[in-house]
Amino acid sequence: MVAIARDREHHLPWIQSFARPTVVPVVLVLAATITGLLLAQKGVVVAVVPLAAVAMLLLVQHPGVVLGVLLGTTILFEADEYGFLPATANYYSAAQPFELLITLLAAAVAFDVIRDKRAVRFPEPFTIPLVFLGLAVLAGAVTGWFADTGLQPIIQGVRPLLYLLLIPWLVVNVVITMRDLLAMTVGAAALAIYKGLEGTAAWFVGAGRSIEDTTLTYYEPTPNFLLLLFCVGVIAALLLRASLPLWIKWAFPLCACAFVLSYRRSFWIAAAVALVLVLLLTAGVQGRRMLLPAIVVVGLGFWLTLGGGGRELNIGGSVAERARTLRVESISANRTDRYRLDEQRNVLRELRSHPITGLGFGIPWRLHYPVSMPDSALQYYTHVVALSYWMRMGLLGLVAYALLMITALVAAFRVWTRFPDLRVRAAGLAILTVLVGLIIAELTASWTGIDYRFSVIFGALLGWLSAASMAATPTDPPLPTAKSHSAPEPV
Repeated sequence: MVAIARDREHHLPWIQSFARPTVVPVVLVLAATITGLLLAQKGVVVAVVPLAAVAMLLLVQHPGVVLGVLLGTTILFEADEYGFLPATANYYSAAQPFELLITLLAAAVAFDVIRDKRAVRFPEPFTIPLVFLGLAVLAGAVTGWFADTGLQPIIQGVRPLLYLLLIPWLVVNVVITMRDLLAMTVGAAALAIYKGLEGTAAWFVGAGRSIEDTTLTYYEPTPNFLLLLFCVGVIAALLLRASLPLWIKWAFPLCACAFVLSYRRSFWIAAAVALVLVLLLTAGVQGRRMLLPAIVVVGLGFWLTLGGGGRELNIGGSVAERARTLRVESISANRTDRYRLDEQRNVLRELRSHPITGLGFGIPWRLHYPVSMPDSALQYYTHVVALSYWMRMGLLGLVAYALLMITALVAAFRVWTRFPDLRVRAAGLAILTVLVGLIIAELTASWTGIDYRFSVIFGALLGWLSAASMAATPTDPPLPTAKSHSAPEPV
């Protein structure tokens, strides 16, 4: 009993950082919204009313609440109408509630800055990459406009990129104190645990999405990315000997189970790369001795993905059977895998014709070569995210994507190596290695700046990295332990 009491006392800072006055209204808003979604049969009107009403009341003095509701709803509500709790897909209908929340968050941050008489914080080191990406978006929109594509297709392509551009600025102006940073970290862990519980329960009862008679926990990228971050983060924390509360340790097997049972091969490869890199980086291996095995691991991940192992679908009836599809020779037996190669061949041919400007937003790539699955709707999309940026925003878009990812890797490395708190350092290491895995996984599907949910969550991740990275820089003052409305100390 004494040991248990000491353990609880030892983990008390984690609990205190999460049990803030803002948590209760966040939970109330989420509960009201879930109730509305379950009752809504036609559209999201019932869900939007309680969400908007409560968020408006919290707007003036609690931007952290609006941020918590935005991220909470985006993570909790799946957009898969064939998955578990399909009613939540209504949340992502034409009138998207999270766009209202982003607007409310921007207004709340503006009011908070004016009230506290402080300067707007820039999301360093992402300011230049985000400005560069903004210019690329503008260039892609202009190219699409002069190609007579129409305004609606351009707006549809630009919207997720606007989330990616705006949310890091908002997050870094909300996450000001050390308490904010820890609260966001623990909140993300709690949401990941909930998704692990939900996905595993749906799989056991056979209520999730089914493909070829196989039930999946999650098909969408957002929950898989979150579960991967959580699992790698827990392992990194244990290897760095950072203190973790028991509820996180106990939930780890559940989240790992939900992640494996998603049957997403690209995320499996990303997980393998991230875990090996975590082991290498925490084993005390330095310099050239670490560089060579790291290059081998990353190169193997690229080879498996480009060779067909990261292709989606072709679901097997078991984890072992699914893992066997990682073999390169399995590509010729899968129509979907062949399509992806056919698609890349056509897209590269288009890019050779428009290497500088790309095609622009809303312009489909043309069929220069036959494809295994002819569908005109698929010609607006390409599965390799780097080619997607290049195709829609030209060479400027490709450079913007590369610059954004490299900056994120550098920021995560800085957090891992310089932050004084071991728990945040473990999170930085997890983000660093998972980002490498994500770059590999996005050779098979485009999510960053393409998928609405993923763009919101990835933008929030960049905001967290910005706040933690600036606090880890020796020349900058550390994050204050508590927020002061009169004179908050900038990072």
